[in-house]
Amino acid sequence: MLSLGYDHFNFIASSSTYDYLTRASDFFVARASFHVHPSATVGLEASGGPTTYQQPILSPNIMYSFGAFADWKATEHIRLQPRAGFYQYFFSNEGLSGAGTEQNGYYFSLKLIHDLKWNIDYTLEGGHESFLGNQSALTEQWYAALGVNWRMIKNISMSTGLRYENATQVGQFADNYERVFASLRLSCPIKPKLTTSLEYRYWLKNDEVSVNNDYEQNRVVLQIAYHF
Repeated sequence: MLSLGYDHFNFIASSSTYDYLTRASDFFVARASFHVHPSATVGLEASGGPTTYQQPILSPNIMYSFGAFADWKATEHIRLQPRAGFYQYFFSNEGLSGAGTEQNGYYFSLKLIHDLKWNIDYTLEGGHESFLGNQSALTEQWYAALGVNWRMIKNISMSTGLRYENATQVGQFADNYERVFASLRLSCPIKPKLTTSLEYRYWLKNDEVSVNNDYEQNRVVLQIAYHF
């Protein structure tokens, strides 16, 4: 099976203080998967694309990655999904952070999906990833996440989540921090194609370099979704 994808992303800062983060990215991805067993699929993936910034603070760049993935249904109720690969960023000579450099590394993750009961399932995932930083060229982080779906009341589903991150920002504005995330979401169908949900999200960040970068965030999200 061959799949191709394209995404365009625009980040627009709502405050002039963060105008240096305003950027546009194009992202291409291709995946080829092979059914090697009735319960197992393996495949190869490649992705890449450019990012440009409105201001010459962070450097425009082009990235690419290559890797492999698998999906194994170990039992009727348990699935394992490993993923691993290599990435590389090429930063232009413009900007103050990361200018004229090449940065590379690896990514990997392991996800466990378990249908514990007919009304309870959970996902456990951990791994290492990289993405463009807010104060540096790249942010690299280790993470672990747990998500549980509960269907205890008729027509109401509940999801809970926990996530831990240990991140390093490399470059001129180097930084190390830890973040913890917790969430609770309630969803209810209004009509066959219309669903409403209410979600509470909590973030706590502990910066190892400067306490000025610490924060605590509480967010409530009300969403109405129409399914075509």
